[in-house]
Amino acid sequence: MKRESMYRLRILISLSVLLLLLSSCENCDDQDFVQEGVTTKVIGETVVIENNHEKPISYFAIEYETDQLTNWAARSGPENTIANGSSKVVLWEEIMSDGSPQREDRIIIYWWVAESEFITSAVMNQNIVVL
Repeated sequence: MKRESMYRLRILISLSVLLLLLSSCENCDDQDFVQEGVTTKVIGETVVIENNHEKPISYFAIEYETDQLTNWAARSGPENTIANGSSKVVLWEEIMSDGSPQREDRIIIYWWVAESEFITSAVMNQNIVVL
């Protein structure tokens, strides 16, 4: 039993340290979040999404707390699709929110492979940035 408790304590400590590292941000403008070739970063009062995924992607940007209360459907269209090798600048005011997004808000950038108007893939990715 002592050995199991020791392992649990180590896991809790490791997770706590990881959480602190992920949540600490003195200058969020320097943070990049990269997943499968899609990079999101905050530059000034914009979020830049860079697509190096090999296929066109579509995205939806929403503030974290607003996401908890919103039911939305993934759609691909010219206004939210980014070709491979291209990027898109999203102004803070274009991010879905219950008000105006503010510094320190967490923003979820949902993205998926853009194959048709409605999502056909079961894979929905998310990159999270802090404004």
